[in-house]
Amino acid sequence: MLPSSRQALPARREGARPGAAGPRRRPRDVGAGVFGTFRAPPLPLGEGLDLRRFLDAAPRLGGAIVLPRPQQQQQQAQQAQQQAQAQALMEQLMEQQQRAVPAAAEGKKPLRLSWAGSGIYFWWQLGAMHYLSQRYDLTRVPMVGASGGAICAALARCGVSADTVATTAQRLSREHRIWDKPMGLAGAWGRVIEAWLHEVLPDDAAARCSGGLGIVVTRLPGCDQVAIDEFRDKTDLVDAIMASAHVPLLLDGSLARWRGGVPLVDGSFPDFFNGENCDHLQCGGDAVVFDYFCDDAIVRQGRFDMLSLKRLSEIRRIVLLGARYAARLEREAFHRFDLDAVRLEGAAAAGGGAGAGPAAAEAPVVADAAEAPAAVRSCR
Repeated sequence: MLPSSRQALPARREGARPGAAGPRRRPRDVGAGVFGTFRAPPLPLGEGLDLRRFLDAAPRLGGAIVLPRPQQQQQQAQQAQQQAQAQALMEQLMEQQQRAVPAAAEGKKPLRLSWAGSGIYFWWQLGAMHYLSQRYDLTRVPMVGASGGAICAALARCGVSADTVATTAQRLSREHRIWDKPMGLAGAWGRVIEAWLHEVLPDDAAARCSGGLGIVVTRLPGCDQVAIDEFRDKTDLVDAIMASAHVPLLLDGSLARWRGGVPLVDGSFPDFFNGENCDHLQCGGDAVVFDYFCDDAIVRQGRFDMLSLKRLSEIRRIVLLGARYAARLEREAFHRFDLDAVRLEGAAAAGGGAGAGPAAAEAPVVADAAEAPAAVRSCR
């Protein structure tokens, strides 16, 4: 709004002629910045001008008031728009990255399996191993085992199939007439099992198991339970397994198996009397434990039932029960672990999906002998 002729004009200087404009003055320098001297343009006149608000709103550079030009305003608007777009893109990338974060970064630990002492219920564990091997790469899963569980864990870490185990075991049972004279093999079991392990385990078994398999043994005379997880070669591995499975007198007639000058016996020997698994097998709660004693579907015949030999038809049923128990544990416990690194391609997520728990959809049901190894299905 232009001032009217009726508005008050600045007071005239003394001595100035009426109507004379006076000498022209250059605009006053108001400050110098790094890019030169900035000059204050004439302030607009008008009613309601708040000079303090005007000065506060004006941008400053080098102590001088800089009034943005239209071109500068356009550049600033473009910069603000670019910054907003960059921020939105960054937030989008961060959101995508969070969605792709593996379960390990979400606080989940890698899957770990524990195989408790089992005796003849090694076959129950074999059924569980067979079920899991169809869904997970067990050669990459850290494991710990004692007694018969140590045998099962070593076979799983080495990728030996349940069919191979069952086929070779049946052949040995025929050669040694195990089912005809079970008690006649007392004192000779150790020799049979040791030869069988050398046959089924691969030549690089020690390399496959070192650092990824803990074999629990019991040291005498104090009954201290320790885990062995490094093996020089295949023979050293088999020796550790046989020490972990050494039931005094039963396997080879001796009270203990000597290894490195130390007498050792069955790794689950104290657990048998304590009624619970040792710390090595419990793994601080960070493992899925396969203990036949926790399977209500097994009808046990007394405390020493694990040492009694079963008929072939019973072996078949025990294998199936182990597979069913593995399906149950997969549904109820596997969701707590990072499974992405070990799940086989095409295998469904445990319990119906990531994060699923006990209330999730039912896991595949092991309904009949079709879920057992082929060699076991032929047992009669």
